[in-house]
Amino acid sequence: MVFLGTLGTIAIGFGGFLVLTNLENRKTYKRIRNIQTQPIASAPGDGLAMIRGIVRPSENGIVCMPFPARYVVWYVLTVFERRGKNYWPLVYRESYGFPFFLDDGSGQCALVYRARAKGVMPERLEGYSNHFSPPTREFEQFLASRRLMTKGVLGLNRGYRCKVQYVEPGEAIYVLGPSSRTGQRNGGAFYPDTSSQLVMSLFDQNRDPLYLGKGGEKEFRQIAKSFHSGIVLIALGGVFVVMELTVWVVYFLLRIYG
Repeated sequence: MVFLGTLGTIAIGFGGFLVLTNLENRKTYKRIRNIQTQPIASAPGDGLAMIRGIVRPSENGIVCMPFPARYVVWYVLTVFERRGKNYWPLVYRESYGFPFFLDDGSGQCALVYRARAKGVMPERLEGYSNHFSPPTREFEQFLASRRLMTKGVLGLNRGYRCKVQYVEPGEAIYVLGPSSRTGQRNGGAFYPDTSSQLVMSLFDQNRDPLYLGKGGEKEFRQIAKSFHSGIVLIALGGVFVVMELTVWVVYFLLRIYG
């Protein structure tokens, strides 16, 4: 039964790590869990808001994602290199884009500033290579343009993974985060002008993040998933440790009074 105590200790340690590293996500989840999707035209613009609509390019236009070649309004591209059996550290990250409009058909469009936004869209694996599978020509050219070597010291292919998140014009997405409108202030109260444009941005150094998502609203409820998993692991580890201690107590009592 010794393995129960060891397993429980490992579970508690790993669960504690997940809890500590996801405390901020938990706090964010508590602030956004009761927010419902609002029509852009009626969103007050005085705090957190969740809106949904079709992406329309702003006057800034669109950008061509370097790999794979695709015209988008915002993207995040990450490259991981294999340096062990299951070890893929991040070796390159690139994010770029322009402000864009979100149109939900309510009569108004919201202006979304993507700066420092967090994407909760699914990551797509667009490039892959290993010792026995060379990268495609397009992927190899992209790696070379970012000064990432595709060959090792023995001439073998290096292992790479390239994952991307992006937002294309014409697709439906959710945006959740700080919102604002122009308005008037009367003493301490602020009265937003609902006829003005709704702006979703982080320009005011707001503590709340700005999320972009392509799926349903459930995506935004998943940001505290690791925190909850950590709590479950701690509880499970505690049960294993208690079981181990119980077995040892019974064993010594039997030795003493048996």
